[in-house]
Amino acid sequence: MPRSRSEAPLRRADLPALAGAVIAGAGLAPPLMLWGLIRVGGLEGSLLLNLEAPFTMLLAVIFFGEHLSTRETLAAALAIAGGALVGVRNDAGPSSSMAGAAAIAFACACWAVDNNLTARISLKDPLQVLRIKSLSAGAANLSLGLALGERTPFAPWDRRSLDGHRRRAVDPRAALASPHARAYRA
Repeated sequence: MPRSRSEAPLRRADLPALAGAVIAGAGLAPPLMLWGLIRVGGLEGSLLLNLEAPFTMLLAVIFFGEHLSTRETLAAALAIAGGALVGVRNDAGPSSSMAGAAAIAFACACWAVDNNLTARISLKDPLQVLRIKSLSAGAANLSLGLALGERTPFAPWDRRSLDGHRRRAVDPRAALASPHARAYRA
């Protein structure tokens, strides 16, 4: 993988941090967030997503020896308390709302792990780190979606999808008759 000459390359010793960041931030957090957002309201979900910053601070202090000022500690405590209050709020029933809130909070904790582990390799070539994390995240989430039976808008291995794509690419009238074009014109 090409990299900039002025940036330090990833080394074998960096792989555990990179793997942990990929697993937590790309493999676990997005599905947890989506699962949780289905089960809570929009306002509740958006407020709960604010837990990522205090969780990142908390992990940095506990595991990586970072220091917080009194104001930073108070701000993180208030954000966590607000998240706890939102999680306890109960519009959609006790099990679904609490389960959704817990899933979103856990997704934020996974992103906090990702943030802290990525910070450990932040002096390495950022393009190399970005490529690995992005490709891993895309492959993991695509695999999970396909394993759960989701379909892609264009699946090259699906003959019907490929034929329809070719027909729209060759015949402009077929492109205008596609469901996407009809929805756009409506």
